[in-house]
Amino acid sequence: MEFLNSVYCWFAELKPAVWVALIALVTSVVVACQNWRHNRLSVIPNLDLHRDISVSPPTVSLDSNGIGPAIVEELVVEAEGEFYLLNTISGMEAFAEKYASLLADHSPYKVLSKGVYIKAGETVPILNFKPTNEEPDVGGFIKHLKFTGKWKSVYGQDFDESFKFEDND
Repeated sequence: MEFLNSVYCWFAELKPAVWVALIALVTSVVVACQNWRHNRLSVIPNLDLHRDISVSPPTVSLDSNGIGPAIVEELVVEAEGEFYLLNTISGMEAFAEKYASLLADHSPYKVLSKGVYIKAGETVPILNFKPTNEEPDVGGFIKHLKFTGKWKSVYGQDFDESFKFEDND
């Protein structure tokens, strides 16, 4: 009990200026924590896979519609039960070799290597296919592709998402 009494006496003897300083210190710490959380939230990336089979040639692209940039970690496509790592040259070449009859000649596919930044608002074409008048089944093939992506924010937060095209896309 004497300990509590001594603590009470110590607090009672503090000058008002010390109280103001303590309150200012606590307020500063709270505001700094809120700013830190806000800054992390203000650069969250959001990637979305987009297919456009209504134009010729049909394309599959990655759209960055988040607030901040996305740092690519991995991009995998599943086609007919096989998986291809599209952010490596060997994975993209294996996919291009297997489906050469559907891909556009001289297709300017883009290998999104690990660590590549995709800016907010940027659209990156991943696959370009033959025009539908040359290969009519391209749209059906694209509908059955499944993509899995992993990326990071500039603060190192991990994100992953699976993309599958629905019939109404």
